Amino acid sequence: MGRIHKILYILTLVICALTKTNAQITWEELYSFETGPIDKISLDTQGNLYLSDNLGITSKYDSLGNKLLLFSPPIQSRVSLLDGSRNVNVFLFYKNFQEVRILNRFLTEISRISFINSTFGSIMICTPSLDNNIWLIDESDLSLKKYSTQFKQILITNSLLFTLPPNKKDYQFTHFIEYNTNVYLSDLNQGIFVFDNLGNYKSQIQANGISHFGFYDNYIYYLEDQELKIIHLPTGQLIQSTLPLSGSKRILLNAKKAFLISDHTIRVLQHNIFP
Repeated sequence: MGRIHKILYILTLVICALTKTNAQITWEELYSFETGPIDKISLDTQGNLYLSDNLGITSKYDSLGNKLLLFSPPIQSRVSLLDGSRNVNVFLFYKNFQEVRILNRFLTEISRISFINSTFGSIMICTPSLDNNIWLIDESDLSLKKYSTQFKQILITNSLLFTLPPNKKDYQFTHFIEYNTNVYLSDLNQGIFVFDNLGNYKSQIQANGISHFGFYDNYIYYLEDQELKIIHLPTGQLIQSTLPLSGSKRILLNAKKAFLISDHTIRVLQHNIFP
C-alpha cells in the first residue's frame, strides 16, 4: 500500500470512529401534545418544559404535556432568552425592555433587574452565569461582559471585534448559555462561539441556521437543516441523524427522550443516542 493510500485509509478509520451514523440511532414516537404558540423553550433535568409565546407569557409543562403553571408579565413583550434548565429558577430576558425577570419553580417572580440607564449600552442578549451573575453582549462596543447582580457593576469585559464579523448586519444572536467551564453563544449565520469562563474566545462550531442549542452531560446538540448534530465535548466525536419527523424547528434532549418542537406541538420520542 502506497503512502497516500495509507494516509487515506487512516483518515477513513478516524472518520468512522468519530461519527455515529443514522443506522445506529433508533427513534420511537411515544406521544405528542398541543400547546399554545411556542416562541422560546427550555428543558430542566426533571423533564419539565418551560415555554413562552410571542407575548412573553411563560408556561410550565411536565414531560407528559400537562400544563402546570403560568406566568404573565404585567406588560407583555416577547422573551428574548428563556432558561429554565437549572431547576431552581427560570431566567427571562426581555430585550425590548432591557430587563431580566427571574422566577422561582412555581413561576412566581422573585427578582427583576433593569439595565435601562446603566453604565453600558444596549444589551443584545444575556444569560445567567453559574455564579449567579449575568453574561451579556453589549451592542455599544460589541463586547462580552459579565455583570455582578450584587454589586451592579461589570466584572469582565472582552471585545468581540476580532471574533465577529465587523458588519452588525452579518450576525444575529439566537441563544446564549454558560455550561460547565465554558460560555456558548450562537449566531444564526456563523454557528456557535465558545468562550472560557473568563470570557476569552476559544473556538467556533461552524454551522448555519442555528436558532437554539442545548446540552446533555458532556454533549452539545443542535439542528442544522433538519439534521440533528451532537458533539461529545471532551473528544469532538460527532453523532448525527436525520430527524424522523419533518417540520421540527427545535429539539430538546435528555437521557432517553427527545422533544421535537414545532409551532404549536411537541412530539416526544424515545432514542438511544447517549451511552
